[in-house]
Amino acid sequence: MNVLGYDDSGREVPKSFPMMSLFQRLPPMKNFNLRQAPDRSELLRRAGRYLDVSNEVAAGRLVVLAEADGETQLPFDLEVEGEKIAGHGRLLYQCALELEHLGVTAMPTTEPLPEQKSLGPPPFDPATFHGNPGQLTPQEREQYYRYLQQQRALPQQRRR
Repeated sequence: MNVLGYDDSGREVPKSFPMMSLFQRLPPMKNFNLRQAPDRSELLRRAGRYLDVSNEVAAGRLVVLAEADGETQLPFDLEVEGEKIAGHGRLLYQCALELEHLGVTAMPTTEPLPEQKSLGPPPFDPATFHGNPGQLTPQEREQYYRYLQQQRALPQQRRR
């Protein structure tokens, strides 16, 4: 397996930060050449699991990803064996905000529903009737037979 590194640290807007932040939400890549050698790529995230906030998105929270402008100093003091270490680089922010899902989880109402008025059965349409004519009312049966006579007369009219 070939392992190719990807470094977009020189880009103005890096793609790696959102990809690492939402890694579990990324679908597997498709293999488009089924008959030839596999051309599918696998994404690896070595030592980047702590950046993944996919569970926050799955829980319905709003995830905000941001980056400070330019290179900055470390936002905290770092000491190694009593010696202060000065660090600088890109400063990345991740924040998950709770959202109110009022429209989706509205509380049920205790008021009764208004009574719905029935419009009655739809008007009889002989073109869509496929049952026993003996079950029809006399008016519907008359409409049905008139419709059948008209349908039989159509081929004769077309021949003339």
